[in-house]
Amino acid sequence: MGVLANASISVASRGDVFPAGYFAGFEISSGSLAQVSLLGNSMVRTYLNGALRETVSANNLFIGAPVLQSSGRIVVGFKTTQSFNEIRYTISQPVGVDVGATQVYNAVVMKFCGA
Repeated sequence: MGVLANASISVASRGDVFPAGYFAGFEISSGSLAQVSLLGNSMVRTYLNGALRETVSANNLFIGAPVLQSSGRIVVGFKTTQSFNEIRYTISQPVGVDVGATQVYNAVVMKFCGA
């Protein structure tokens, strides 16, 4: 196993605390379908006032269909079981692998209406 490099983005709310049962994730794109394999090393974490609440890795993340038909953007995240006011998306790749092909467009926090 080689050395891993991490890239993260975090979004926090100063005034809102979202209750358990909300969806927490990010709208992202990976450049091409071949790049979607990079999601294998992704994770989404939630925090409440800086304290870690939940961590969900790629195998357990919900990966939604493309947001716009031809955009190539997808939504990755999970249904929370604890309240939170910050979410963080992290991708880990072996040193030398270009994670720059992955673009993060926005955080997604909403009432979860899935099964």
